[in-house]
This record gives sequence, structure tokens and C-alpha cells, in this order.
Amino acid sequence: MGRVTVKRLIATVLCALFLGGCGLPARGEQYTQTFLDLFDTVTTVTAFCESREAFDALCAEVYGVLWDYHRLCDIYHDYDFPNLKTVNDLAGIRAVEVDERLLRLLSFAKEAAQQTEGSVNIALGPVLSLWHDCRAAAQENPLLAQLPSEEALRAAAENTDIEALELTDRTAFLNRRKMRLDVGAVAKGYAAARAAELLQKKGISGALNLGGTVVTVGTKAGGAPWRVGIQNPDLEAENDTLLTLSLSGQSLVTSGDYQRYMTVGGKRYAHIIDPETVFPPESVSSVSVLCSDAGWGDVLSTALFVLPLEKGQALVEKTDGVEAMWVKKDGEEIFSSGFEAYRSDRQWKNE
Repeated sequence: MGRVTVKRLIATVLCALFLGGCGLPARGEQYTQTFLDLFDTVTTVTAFCESREAFDALCAEVYGVLWDYHRLCDIYHDYDFPNLKTVNDLAGIRAVEVDERLLRLLSFAKEAAQQTEGSVNIALGPVLSLWHDCRAAAQENPLLAQLPSEEALRAAAENTDIEALELTDRTAFLNRRKMRLDVGAVAKGYAAARAAELLQKKGISGALNLGGTVVTVGTKAGGAPWRVGIQNPDLEAENDTLLTLSLSGQSLVTSGDYQRYMTVGGKRYAHIIDPETVFPPESVSSVSVLCSDAGWGDVLSTALFVLPLEKGQALVEKTDGVEAMWVKKDGEEIFSSGFEAYRSDRQWKNE
């Protein structure tokens, strides 16, 4: 049984930003602040500002953007405005007028399902709920950990058609009563991209790290790149970081079986579920995606975790501006054709 502890997450955040690259030049001093109440993970904001007061004001705005998306995408709690839980609660009953930001995210997610051949499906909520409940029970008592029954999973899968999500310019509606949305595969990256836009508009260099979703804006002082580490999926390994990359204006998003999981019969079952099999994929331990947009990075890291390796490689190679790294269960590392150009050790050797 398990999931990454807060201590481990903080360590990951600290090693993920080896603050050490071309685009917006850094001005002022470097400041960092961490939040623990967003998207069930550790969030770190690093930016160059003229003063601590200016950085604190920036952090308040960044936090506001992320907190809004956190609540809009929440499927467990009610607020004083309609959110995704409202849409789920009223599935098969009526359309819900929701914030335009949530509508744009849902529209993005529907497009993502088409672009990834259904390997990323936010309508998988009924299936994901069964797995979530089993993980929660396993955390309470690891000795009683068990998998959801295949019969229950197959029944839940009957209510996962993304086309049953109807969107207008004001409303969202699930036209089947038993349907549920879960945007866990897209929300964090999408929200991070919106927060990064805030820095870009203000002309501020910085980096955001939302528990493995890293967005860099501009460069560090003197035009140096941001050095970003890729987490080792082997939680028992001596080194937390597999390798480091030099990024300037790119995003790095990693999906892995070490982030949320449960152990049954000595076997680890990840939180990422293949919509076709309704079980976690078993071929890889983690996938890291490099691209300019963290929203698509989030989508693709999940898609590449789910898709067969050869199919995922083909998807990356035909998609402009995207690179990826796979870590297989046996520890073998596989890279897309352009990934090596971003490795810090390679760049230093060329200097």
C-alpha cells in the first residue's frame, strides 16, 4: 500500500528545480514559496522579482489561479458555486451552468480524448472511483488490501462514454445518470499552464512545480537554464533523481506508478488506469513528457503511460515540439529522438 509522503514530495520538489538557461531574462532576486493545499500535492513557486513584497504579491495571484481550478475541478466537495461535483451530482438530471474556465478545461479534455485515441478519458470516473475506494481502504488496513472486482469494473465501464458529456457556451451536462467525470489526468497541468501565463504576461521569469508537473518561464539570471530533475520511480533507490534537464520556457510532466498506488499480493497497482482494460498498465514505471504546454504534457504523460510503447513512441515522433522518456519496470530507460538535447550533462560536455 502506499502513496508518496509529503516528506518525499518536498524532497522531489527540491531536487526537481536544480536552480542553476532562452527566452525571458531574469530580473531581480530569486524567491521561492511552497503551498501544501493545492491538487493534493506540494506546489512550489520560484520567481525573480525586484523585492520580497513583489514576489509575495505574485504568489498570491498564482495561488489564486491554482486555487480556483482546484475547487472547480474538485469532485468530492461542494462550494458556493457550481463545480465538477455539481455536474456529476446532476448527471442525467439537468445541465449545469458553470464557470467558463471549467468549460474550457472540459472542452480541452474532450479534444484530448480524441487526440489520444481514448487513452485519456475524463469520463472514466465510475471506474476510477472503484480503484480510489480500494486504495483508500488499503491505506487504512494494508493487510486487507484487495482489488476491485472485474465484474464491478466492467459494469462501471459501461458509463464512460466521453460523448455523453454535452457542452454549450454556458453549461455542462452528463446525459447518463451513472456517469461521473474525473479530470485528474488533465487538471493539474492545465491549471499550471494558466498560472504560467500570468508570469508571462507580467514579464517575470520563474518556475512552477505542482508535484511532478514543472513549468519554466524564461531563464534564470544571466540567461542560464532552469535545471529540472526527473524523479526516480524506484522508491528504494539511493538516488531520487534519474537525470537533469536544462529548460527555458518548456514544461516537464511525469506520470508514474510511484505517485499513488496500492500493493496487493506483493504487486504494486498504480492509480493510472487503462480505459480499455480498466486496470493499471504494467509495462512502464514512469513517463516524462517535455513540451511547451503543461496541459498537453499532462495529457500525454498519461497517454504514453497507457499506450503500448511502440504506439506511444509513434505518437511522440509525429507530434511537433514533444519529447518523452519512458522508464520500464525493469529500469530500462527509453528516449524519444530529440530528448537527449535537453539533458544537462550532454549540454555541459558540449560547452
